[in-house]
Amino acid sequence: GNLYITDTEREQVMIYGPDLTPKEPIGTKGEMKPCGVTVAGNSLYVTDLKNHQVRIYSLPDRKLVRSIPRTDDKPEARLYSPVNVAVDAQGMVYVCDPGSFCVRVYDAEGKYLRTLGSQGLGPGKFARPRGIAVDREGRVYVVDAATQKIQLFDREGRLLIFLGDPTISGP
Repeated sequence: GNLYITDTEREQVMIYGPDLTPKEPIGTKGEMKPCGVTVAGNSLYVTDLKNHQVRIYSLPDRKLVRSIPRTDDKPEARLYSPVNVAVDAQGMVYVCDPGSFCVRVYDAEGKYLRTLGSQGLGPGKFARPRGIAVDREGRVYVVDAATQKIQLFDREGRLLIFLGDPTISGP
């Protein structure tokens, strides 16, 4: 029943109860620059532009549990500018990273699994991936803010459909 709002200016995650009463925020000035947020189970996932990571908090006590990517991960696991995050039913974490023109995928423990997309304008490519969602079937929806396209990937990262190319279909 709580509402979680990232405030990049205040550098905090603002929390409001079901009656919109303010609660103690997460973070302090200088600690992070939160951008995107999602709730999955008893965890709060916050993208952090300042530290190039996703911070995962326990909801009951609002304590930092871990960060993604893990320090022992491969170089390709690195996040440059994580803006939005989604979590599927199996706990896999999907992060839009316009700084690397892709979506990074991690398992429930934060281990890097794969990358969706690369830099470009065609199917399976991104110019500025910003919005992301995962449905019950594990399909991943990614919105590209620069090209105004939506791309749909399956659970394994294969492109299923490419929607909204104005040069082909009009507005």
